[in-house]
Amino acid sequence: MRRGCTTSSQSSEERTSFRRACWRFVSATRISMQTLGTYLRALREKRRISLRRVATRARITAAYLSDIELGRRHPSEKVLAELAAALNTSFDDLRRHDPKALISDIQKRVGEDVGYADALRRVLRKFETTEELLRFVELKH
Repeated sequence: MRRGCTTSSQSSEERTSFRRACWRFVSATRISMQTLGTYLRALREKRRISLRRVATRARITAAYLSDIELGRRHPSEKVLAELAAALNTSFDDLRRHDPKALISDIQKRVGEDVGYADALRRVLRKFETTEELLRFVELKH
């Protein structure tokens, strides 16, 4: 495993900026590791609401909700909003667990911020696997 994200030739400000970019990327990656479907099911069970009841409240079929929970299908943003209302949670809470939303957010940030794009590229080059990157960040925090 490579030992770090920064080099001695970088300024303190560059290293700090780079570490922040590492942390944002890894935080986002951790969130996406629990799939949307897994999160929906856990939330539904925590609130002790049946699958059929949530589906009815969200105006979708129980079979469709089951497919979402099992990761077989992906809901539209409209359905995600309906599910959020049905589970009495925020749209943003559900969206954080949606890997498609995560990818979209990263693409948007990369397009808007050259520094973010550069930092992300450097992070990805330094580590052979996501697990190595996660271990590095966990050691630093």
